Amino acid sequence: MADEIVLVRKEPTETFSTSSQHSWAMEVEATSNKAGLSSKIFVWHENSPGSAYSGDRFSCVASTQQMVDLPEDQPADEGDEHIPFYRRSTLLVDCRSPELRLELWEKIKADVEDLITNWVAMESMVEVETVTITPTT
Repeated sequence: MADEIVLVRKEPTETFSTSSQHSWAMEVEATSNKAGLSSKIFVWHENSPGSAYSGDRFSCVASTQQMVDLPEDQPADEGDEHIPFYRRSTLLVDCRSPELRLELWEKIKADVEDLITNWVAMESMVEVETVTITPTT
């Protein structure tokens, strides 16, 4: 079986509206069969206390570095530092139009392709130089 990340996109069967405000929701679930590559590829940003917005916000599809650096499932504290970003395998967004929802879906697919391509490349290192360093007198 080839290394892959599978994305499942879900949308509501109907458009929800409140007065003249409309919302086109999209949920995406990621699974990975690539050894060492977590399915938790969606980066979320913790909502700041006292913010006018409720809930955490989707930020991006993780880069290879974010896959290594960011915690899974919830923000974390490392020593005196609070890390407000974290990774999850699900993404739920409300878009302002069906066109924006489709545009976001296309961007997510491209970013996930970049992630798995870069992850495989990161694991495929070859020796390019060997240097022996000795002290100078």
